[in-house]
Amino acid sequence: MLRRVFRPVRAPFGSRALSQSTAAAVRSVVKSPLFSDKAVQQAVDEFAALNFDKSYETHFATGQIAAHVSGYLNAKAVRTSAATPLDYASETPTGAFYLTGKGTDPHDLAKRIDAYVSRNKPKDGKSGVSVRSYAPSVDSPTAVTLTTIDFHAFRNASGGSSLTDLCTQQFLDTRSPEAQKRYGDLLERLGKSVHQVYDIQSAADGSTMLTIALQPDRDVYFTVLTALISNIPNVTITKRFLETFANDAQVYTVYTRGTTVQELERAALIINQLPNRPTNVVSKLHADGKLTANEVVFGYSAIMFAYYFTPPTTSDDFREL
Repeated sequence: MLRRVFRPVRAPFGSRALSQSTAAAVRSVVKSPLFSDKAVQQAVDEFAALNFDKSYETHFATGQIAAHVSGYLNAKAVRTSAATPLDYASETPTGAFYLTGKGTDPHDLAKRIDAYVSRNKPKDGKSGVSVRSYAPSVDSPTAVTLTTIDFHAFRNASGGSSLTDLCTQQFLDTRSPEAQKRYGDLLERLGKSVHQVYDIQSAADGSTMLTIALQPDRDVYFTVLTALISNIPNVTITKRFLETFANDAQVYTVYTRGTTVQELERAALIINQLPNRPTNVVSKLHADGKLTANEVVFGYSAIMFAYYFTPPTTSDDFREL
């Protein structure tokens, strides 16, 4: 049975992305013969000024942040003009991160995430997928959204019933007690449900957070969720997370501004009604943001009706449909 939980929570917005000590440590790590010390200093300062919420520094080690800053330096260096969005991608078999600038289509980024996870996620069921995507809280020509993808071994690959049985050690080390409780409650509810379950909370800064847990019938749902939420008028997505668990459950969290509880609830409820056919033309139009979820459901139903209830495919009636 689906239900929503709506309550205000404290949100860690409004702090700099990097503390002074971390920024200094990153400057000492980022070394390149291609960039001067002044350019590195400027890049670190600009990156810190993107003002990701404080969970960014909690989650990533100094070496990882230094790699992000290096990517930011490279993205700026290869940009052909000030009007060209910043773009940088680092992909290996064990992880990836992307920097995408203002003007980048969010649907394109979501499809890159889906494609990478589908290609590279461990097939032995012993490791989980962790995706974190942060939008900047500043509006400038050099502002970027940072998205990272990592794989971590489950604490107990054979699964279990509790959160600590199902998650990775990295999840326990980087998630707050409040977040762990929210995830644990959702996983418990999911175990008793035949559909997805969700939680909606209003944060103190005015943003609204949707957390949805489901047993998947596809590799990853970033494209679907991005399309669903991006179709809400005047929405801004500030953060997106994905965690997978040893029982195959996937849990997505999306922080938004400009949305209502009812709008996010509709997105959570309709997700399992969408066709799981990524190559289908209707699904592609939805992934590109050209069709709403309601239009997809209606269009797919009409196609299936035409397929099953019209005369044989050689008839003029079928071709006309």
